[in-house]
Amino acid sequence: MSHLQESRVSCLLLERDASHGDVPLMSLPDLLVKIAEWGNEFPIFLTLQVRTGALSTALREFGAMCRRAENYEMAVEVFLAAVSMKSDDCWLWHNLSTAYQGAAQEHRALQCVRRALDLDVSHAEIWTQYSVLLRSSGQAKQAENAFQRALALAPENAETHCAERTRQASS
Repeated sequence: MSHLQESRVSCLLLERDASHGDVPLMSLPDLLVKIAEWGNEFPIFLTLQVRTGALSTALREFGAMCRRAENYEMAVEVFLAAVSMKSDDCWLWHNLSTAYQGAAQEHRALQCVRRALDLDVSHAEIWTQYSVLLRSSGQAKQAENAFQRALALAPENAETHCAERTRQASS
């Protein structure tokens, strides 16, 4: 990592909000070590950095690749690095939540999706995930409210309607 990249990462970490519940964000030294490790182990990570021109975007893309490969533990680590750099991005928190969900860490997944909603309540996809996590944790009434919110935000969204039909079938 170049000195300029390290400076940008350092500035971003200083600006982050420290109130993220039990979700342990990475420190700057840990983040720099991980980025260097991934760059050495995974050439695609370096390619993503060059192509996207932004480290947080490269982390988001690399994390999505890990999640698609069902390497959820690695996806958690990568998305955790991304939110450690850019803690005000609801989509990074949403992605971290889906990675935790895949890694069977439902409690952390729920914390992350709540953080995503704290940042921006206007995305049906995040409300849908929130409702699924609430339902799986036994909070049926809250899950119903979250589904209704998702449906109100995106009445034409097929994914939300599919999730609603699945919810109704399991009731």
